[in-house]
Amino acid sequence: MPTAISTAGLVASPQGPVLRDVSSRLSCTLQADPLDSFDLGPRLPHIWLMRRAAIDTSDTHGISRKDFYDAVHQMPKIELHAHLEGAVRPQTILDLAKQYNIPHPFKSAAELQHHIKMNEGENLLDFLQKFDSFRFVFDSQEMLKAIAYNAVKENASENIIYTEFQMNPFKRPDKVPIGAVIDSVLDGIDAAKKDFGVDARFIVSLNRSYSVESAWEVVREAVKRKDRGVVGIALGGDEVHHPPEKFREIFDYAHQQGLKVVIHAGEAQGPQSIRSALDLCKADRIDHGVRLGEDPKLLEQVRDQGIYLGMAATSNLQLGVIQSMKKFPLKIYLQQGLRAGMHTDDRAIFNTTLTGECLKLADKTGMTLQDIQRTQIYGAQASFLPAAEQSALVDKMVSGIRALNERLARIPSIHARIQAR
Repeated sequence: MPTAISTAGLVASPQGPVLRDVSSRLSCTLQADPLDSFDLGPRLPHIWLMRRAAIDTSDTHGISRKDFYDAVHQMPKIELHAHLEGAVRPQTILDLAKQYNIPHPFKSAAELQHHIKMNEGENLLDFLQKFDSFRFVFDSQEMLKAIAYNAVKENASENIIYTEFQMNPFKRPDKVPIGAVIDSVLDGIDAAKKDFGVDARFIVSLNRSYSVESAWEVVREAVKRKDRGVVGIALGGDEVHHPPEKFREIFDYAHQQGLKVVIHAGEAQGPQSIRSALDLCKADRIDHGVRLGEDPKLLEQVRDQGIYLGMAATSNLQLGVIQSMKKFPLKIYLQQGLRAGMHTDDRAIFNTTLTGECLKLADKTGMTLQDIQRTQIYGAQASFLPAAEQSALVDKMVSGIRALNERLARIPSIHARIQAR
């Protein structure tokens, strides 16, 4: 979930603060590919969108937008940066309102979608107010279970085989206690896993503006459920006014109890927030990290430590952190040897899907199908699953990508280019 936007490290534009273009400071020299040890099937040419077919060479090939979309849609995918609060689709909201006789002013899902979507020129405050239209869905255990179930169902529909959902369980303790919120979400996830044949886990989120005492209350409830599907603790919220180190002891405790830690950083506050998350709080992953490139030395540290970045392009664009999709640095980060991937963040508010995020980045930044495959394997390797389950997830991802590549290799135009080598 996006954090407050600071002007530090940003430049002015008519649209508001935007990410500095740091690509000129980053070498685009390709690093040795750590995925070479995996059998991903036939060695395909680098596959681009057709609009880039003009740069076809003996090792590149353009395919149509539909074919590219279909390939990404069919590809097994990983979602690690997904907030359950922002994943509730309008139709689910209206269905729950009808089921529980909750009044609302919306005549259709389309009207509600128009109301909650981000519009040009809106800011973080506008974003936060979007949730006012449907906060009631967090007010009962039955509705919490339903939104978790439907979120897994939607992800399964685009072949997301593993998701780690984040949610702040401190909603309305007078209506649903913290532990009951967590239990309800886990119940919904478990039911959907059985029905749709995919996997998902839960990361309990803290808000930076919490008091330390409140944060302790949440984390203790999370630890009680570490054997039920809670795999980590997340920290989000206002980067500018609430540095992560005030929760340092809580993160230490979470690690001692076998939970992992992911911290939202490098979005509003810049690289220093990433450094604090890593050096002071021992974060296992960073969500966002879009401004990491402003500090090349820190970038090297992140690369050398193998820290995964759970990035979110549409979120950053609509919140004014980047000026255009073309400025999103994921492809550059991959070329620098970083482990990173694209995610939806709050898919209902930003009106996006994971397949859609991949297509946007292919279209605007030149990411190839192989780049996207790389991000998915990195995501599997960065999951918070126990070691044996993580290894099995990586194997499943590699197997699925290999099967996809074998199908692609049979497309006549691609087959011909393979034979011409």
